[in-house]
Amino acid sequence: MTWPSTFAAGTLGYMKDRIADELGGRSDLASQIAVCIGDAIAVYQAHRFRFSESRDVGQFETVAGQEFYTASDNAAIGTLYLFDYVTVTLGVTRFALQRRQPEEVELLTQTGTQHGMPLVFAYYNEQLRFYPVPDTAYPILVAGHMAIAPPASDSDTTCRWMQDGERLIRSRAKYELSINYGVDYPDLAQRMHPETGACADAYSELKQVASKLTGRGRVTPTGF
Repeated sequence: MTWPSTFAAGTLGYMKDRIADELGGRSDLASQIAVCIGDAIAVYQAHRFRFSESRDVGQFETVAGQEFYTASDNAAIGTLYLFDYVTVTLGVTRFALQRRQPEEVELLTQTGTQHGMPLVFAYYNEQLRFYPVPDTAYPILVAGHMAIAPPASDSDTTCRWMQDGERLIRSRAKYELSINYGVDYPDLAQRMHPETGACADAYSELKQVASKLTGRGRVTPTGF
């Protein structure tokens, strides 16, 4: 490894070099560091941050007579974690699709002979299912918590995990190195611990940013 890094800040290459430097210049851990960065991203994919919300990547068009839609229709369908809303567009007007339980749509659909503009949807078996069955191409927009891809290369400057989530991923990668590869420099597992160490601090900071943006600034009373 080289430090200062030859890669730009906010890239995978920079994070790899920085972790190696923070562990005392451990150039012998290059492969392990790469694996643990990947593990760290995988751990936090299911956690929602402001940069993992999207209404852009989940857009596609229905096909006449096609009831089910999978990752082959739009990659986000197979990796999303939470629906916020789903809309269908007729002409220039958007309408909200109501979410129903899979068994409800199963009963509504029956033989699949009812065609028209979709009114409801269900999600099951990593598939979106619409009712009525679309009779033509309708633009669909799926907004929610999406999986954010890891960096495409060491020099990729577009990955939010390496930018907004940099401290969280770097800290978690060092924790993974400590518990999976016995790296101790010093008390690494304790200092990076997800509940009490640097991982917890970084996680809290990211969540606070999201809360400030989405919170209403007042306490809502509980209804009894």
